[in-house]
Amino acid sequence: MSFSIEIKIRFRAAHRLVKGYKGKCNNIHGEAFTVIFIIGTKQLNEYDMVVDFGEVKNTLKLWIDDNLDHAYLYCKGDEIGKYLKNLKLRTYEFNNNATAEIIACELYKIATILIKDNKSIFIKKVGIIESFDDNIAWYEGD
Repeated sequence: MSFSIEIKIRFRAAHRLVKGYKGKCNNIHGEAFTVIFIIGTKQLNEYDMVVDFGEVKNTLKLWIDDNLDHAYLYCKGDEIGKYLKNLKLRTYEFNNNATAEIIACELYKIATILIKDNKSIFIKKVGIIESFDDNIAWYEGD
């Protein structure tokens, strides 16, 4: 048996797909991202909850606000990303295209590090919704 909670955080960023991608998303465009963190536990805490929503949400939101919000999310090797970074504009570099799948994977890894002090909870999976779509790209750890 396990319990879980869902935390949603929204942020805005620009990105584009490179590495040979020829579709519309090869152009720089903005997104209103929604991140969904599913956080689990095997046993409820002394207050009969997985964890205090506010504590975890604040930690995750602070990292997103400082690193991804209003940033250019780019793939290593993207000359535009390098140029913007050299101008000291907010950027975030990925080893792969900044797709919803890759962003979800990165946020899973970051969130796992950010909550490591609370040994009773774990990140089950992370989802990304781009702009107004109801489509979700999920990343789930092993």
